[in-house]
Amino acid sequence: HLCVPQRDYLILKFLGYILLHSEVSLLQSEIRGNRGFAYAVYGGLFGEHPLGYYFMVCVETLAARVDEVREIIDKCVHNSFNNQKKIFEEVQENLIDWCSIGWESPAEWAGLILNMVARVFSPKSVEKYFPYAAKVISAITLDEVEIVRSMMLKPERFSTVVIKPCGKS
Repeated sequence: HLCVPQRDYLILKFLGYILLHSEVSLLQSEIRGNRGFAYAVYGGLFGEHPLGYYFMVCVETLAARVDEVREIIDKCVHNSFNNQKKIFEEVQENLIDWCSIGWESPAEWAGLILNMVARVFSPKSVEKYFPYAAKVISAITLDEVEIVRSMMLKPERFSTVVIKPCGKS
C-alpha cells in the first residue's frame, strides 16, 4: 500500500496509464494487441488517501497462457520505462486532455468530488483541480515516473493470483 501526496498521486496516475489505461499502454499492447493472449487487460491504482494505495493488474486469458501472461506482466511492470518516450508522450497528451475536457455525467463529477474530499480537499476546490492537474501533468518527466515506478513496484512485493472460472477444475 502507498500513501502519497497530490503530485505523487498524479505521477502514479501517469504510471497506471503507461501500464494499463490507454490503447498505447504497455500491458494492453503486449498482452492483447501484439500477442492476442487476452480479451481484457485492466486494473490500476486503487485506494484512499491517507490509508494508502495498491496497484493491481487483471488479465482474462486462457489457462494455457497464464505463465506467458505472468511473464509479460512482470517484464512490463518491473523493467525500466526509460525507453518508453513515445508512450510517455501519448499518455501525457491524453491526461492533459482529460484535465481540459472534464467529465460529462453527474456521477463522474460526484466521484471526483468524493475523491477530492477523501484526499482532504474541499468540494469547492474541484473547479481548480483540472487546471492544477494539467499544469502538474505537463511538468512531469519520464524520469520522475521511472523513479516512482522503481520505488513503488518492487518485484519482491508483487504477487500473481490465478483464479479459475466457477465449475472448472
